[in-house]
Amino acid sequence: MQPKLHDEGESQAGSPSLVPVIKSKRWDACQEIYAEMDAQSRREILADDDLDPTARRVWTGYIGSLMEKFKFTRSKGSQVIKDLERMGCIEIKEVGKRTKPSEIVVIQPPTQEAFSSTRDTLYNESHQIAKFNAEQASKLELIERVRWVEVTLGVLLEQFELHRKEDHAEK
Repeated sequence: MQPKLHDEGESQAGSPSLVPVIKSKRWDACQEIYAEMDAQSRREILADDDLDPTARRVWTGYIGSLMEKFKFTRSKGSQVIKDLERMGCIEIKEVGKRTKPSEIVVIQPPTQEAFSSTRDTLYNESHQIAKFNAEQASKLELIERVRWVEVTLGVLLEQFELHRKEDHAEK
């Protein structure tokens, strides 16, 4: 499903905007999940952050429980987390398990521009994968045809040799 866009140059409030306003459930989900993570995050010094060893917001919790709160399926929840990560909104420091919560650095809220470029990138990646798979299928089909030609030529060559021997035997 393609996201719906407002008329170019119009924002939700009706003021001029360079980025069209996206209307999609996935965009709304990204905003909701980010806002919830941000609200539940705590300030923490990250010792392993070489670039900026200042306090950052870290959300600690169970992703599954967070998704249940918003009534998202596991699949949709995974997509939203991946979208937020690709947009640079979050960074997964530690993936949780049943008995251990995840730790996620909350970096910046999602923007429509980042979401649009992420969606374009995902489309391009999936299009390239599909193109590659089609090329591979064509190569495999071509290999099968060559094998069939080789087998057919082998059979014809055997029949030719057999007829040649019969011709020599008759002389």
